Amino acid sequence: MESFKELFEMVKEYTRQYVIDSKELSEIAYQVWIKSLEPVSFDGNTAVLYIKAEFMKKIVEEKYLGLLTKAFESVVGFPVKVEILCETSSNPEKKELSPASVQECFDLTVQAFNLAEKYRTPVYLMADETIGHLRETVTIRELDPSE
Repeated sequence: MESFKELFEMVKEYTRQYVIDSKELSEIAYQVWIKSLEPVSFDGNTAVLYIKAEFMKKIVEEKYLGLLTKAFESVVGFPVKVEILCETSSNPEKKELSPASVQECFDLTVQAFNLAEKYRTPVYLMADETIGHLRETVTIRELDPSE
C-alpha cells in the first residue's frame, strides 16, 4: 500500500460491499456519510478521518463508527481505532502524531505542519527519548502539496 489514501479507498470499498450484501445501509446513506469522509492520517494504530460539519461527525460516530472500525480491521488485519475530525470539532487540540523512527519523525513533521495549516489548530509531534537519541540517515523525498 502506497499511502493512507489508498488504504482508505479499500476501506470505503469494503463498506460499499457491505451496503450491497447486507442491505442494512442504504446506497444514499453510504454516499452521504461514508463516501464524504476524507483520510487525514494513520499512525499504525489510529486512523484519523475528516468530515465537513459537526452534525455529520456526530451521525457518523453514532451510526457508522462500528462499521468503519470493522472495515479497517478487515483491510489491515488488526484492530484500528477510528477518530473523526471536523472543522468545528470541540476538541481540535487533539491532533497528535507519534513517530517510530527517525525517518518517520521527519515525515510526520512535514505532515504536522500541513495538518496545522489545513485545520488551523495545533498538531503535536510526540517522540519519545529513544527516538531523540537515535541517529540515522533521513531520505528527503519530494513534497506533494496535496498531502
